[in-house]
Amino acid sequence: MADTDKRKQLILCEQERQLIHMIRELGAFSSGDVPSTIIGSDSQPVDEGGTVTMTPEVTVTNGKASAAVGESDMTSTIAAAKKCNASSVTVSVETDKNVNAANVTLNSAAVKSLANDTDMALNVETPVGAVSIPHKTLSSMIAQTGSNDVKLLVENKAASDVKLDGVDVTTATIVAITITAGTKSITNFNGEHLTVSIPISGSHKAGDSYKVIVVSADGTVETLVGKVVVKDGKTCVEVSVSHLSTFVVTTQKVASFTDVASTAWYYDAVQYAALHGLMAGTGSDKFSPDSAMTRAMLVTVLYCLDGSPAVTGTNSFADVKDGQWYNQAVIWANQKGIVAGYGSGLFGTNDKVTRQQMATILYGYAQYKGYDATKTTELTAYTDTNKLTDWAQPAMKWAKGEGLIGGTSATTLSPTGNATRAQVATILMRFSENTVK
Repeated sequence: MADTDKRKQLILCEQERQLIHMIRELGAFSSGDVPSTIIGSDSQPVDEGGTVTMTPEVTVTNGKASAAVGESDMTSTIAAAKKCNASSVTVSVETDKNVNAANVTLNSAAVKSLANDTDMALNVETPVGAVSIPHKTLSSMIAQTGSNDVKLLVENKAASDVKLDGVDVTTATIVAITITAGTKSITNFNGEHLTVSIPISGSHKAGDSYKVIVVSADGTVETLVGKVVVKDGKTCVEVSVSHLSTFVVTTQKVASFTDVASTAWYYDAVQYAALHGLMAGTGSDKFSPDSAMTRAMLVTVLYCLDGSPAVTGTNSFADVKDGQWYNQAVIWANQKGIVAGYGSGLFGTNDKVTRQQMATILYGYAQYKGYDATKTTELTAYTDTNKLTDWAQPAMKWAKGEGLIGGTSATTLSPTGNATRAQVATILMRFSENTVK
């Protein structure tokens, strides 16, 4: 039999929401005593970029929480959000009962109003997990819903529900998130991203990162990095995705670097490289993103990407010493025809790798692996191609055609410029996602 949570609908500005949360924690009033409606007031507006929260009535049946947002509810919330100068609207499904799934129904006209009449984002928070949908993503979603209401389902899954060969998920937190409109399942958003937040237990520290495995309905598996955050006293792992799936939050911690800010343009690439064992730090929790990449570093990265195979060849370079961390990688790369060195028995181990050298080495690796390396583009838009050596031209045209390397400006390619570790991490992520089969 269904139980209806007695909490009445609330429309709250963020500061008011936090205040009520604090009062609840202190036990000043029960959930049923909360004022029925608080619309953002002039005296307590949220800061620019804040949110306005509504808490719809919740029904719990057999461990599943259900809530619905109607057109009038959304209209009132949008008005409050505009008054508060908010940048998002939050639907918060709150219940004191234990639930393992939450289903939120959003009226079609209500969601379209948010997408078409504002530039706000939509957040849906439940005890099982949360989804933050930026406005562009919301617009893409609405384009796929037709006249149907939108249903968002967030549910816990058991380890037995996920099939991952060779991966132990018994200690993982697993949550499936789906959006449907009528009979249509909406999983992709035209390349736009959204943020998924999954509650976790244990001694996770805010700011730490963990490996998250994303399993799509068709069996496709993707590995991402999730970051631990604490909101309203709840610890969650947040991950940015371009599609909805089943999310497996593992207990495998990913290296965090003190010199890589979460707002840096290369943050995701550095996390990707660290997660997949392609690049390590430079010591003392540093990644040194602006430092130049050396030739030895680059071939070692590709050696790791290839699974660090056994090396049977002999060393032909005088400057590649036995027992050094790069020794096996250089021998392997030379044996496979990926690099040839400078001639005269020199590899240039500690030389800074240039952009054209990097393109050439990646091109050689793609050919060695049998990847399709036929996609190219002309470089006529750049005025400094006279600095590009003849041997590097095919590789640079390929790297540009694959989207691996862009110009350093609208008119410059800087082929002889040094490649930084952050740039290499970004190119490696693109290479792994777009070229590696």
